Amino acid sequence: MRDEDLTDLLDPIGQLGWAELLGERYDDAIRHFGRGIRLARHTGRSYLMPYLLLGQAYGCRVVGQLTEAMRSAESAEDMAHLLNRSDLLGYALSLQASTVAVRDAPELAAPIVERALRPIGTAGRLRGLMIAMLASIRLEQGRPAECVELIRALTDKPQHCGPAHSFRAGWYYTAARAEVDRGRTAEARDWTRRAVEAA
Repeated sequence: MRDEDLTDLLDPIGQLGWAELLGERYDDAIRHFGRGIRLARHTGRSYLMPYLLLGQAYGCRVVGQLTEAMRSAESAEDMAHLLNRSDLLGYALSLQASTVAVRDAPELAAPIVERALRPIGTAGRLRGLMIAMLASIRLEQGRPAECVELIRALTDKPQHCGPAHSFRAGWYYTAARAEVDRGRTAEARDWTRRAVEAA
């Protein structure tokens, strides 16, 4: 379609991009998000920008375009501040943290995750994902006891982390690895059993 025909379809472009991400059609998603961002800027529809930028950042991160991922996530953070959207701010910071953890080092991502936890409240799916990310970072930092403590905080109060059932197997696996690092074999087996059941 021509740009002028897409001007009123920027929200559907975003939905298409996210569907393509979930369908693992990352190149198509990145291309569509890029076009949506260009049109949103051109038409002054700033309220759609964080949504489009977050999709672009996620897609770029998955395919290893880490510089582009970071740039998009930082732009999404700026737009979330302008629009006073704490939820979008949390997602933008989570994408920055995961990108930094891969590109640089886990310990450099930890302050970003800690900063992301402040605006997103005390419950919900995003908080659960951020706590799990921080747990993984603590494990990579050689701090397995803190890792297990964070995972326990998620699993002991599942109502606080929202509908994130599909992530539980990964959380339990992280705790199992941490217990292995601590030399606690029985606890590691228990977490592994829970991971298998969740999967």
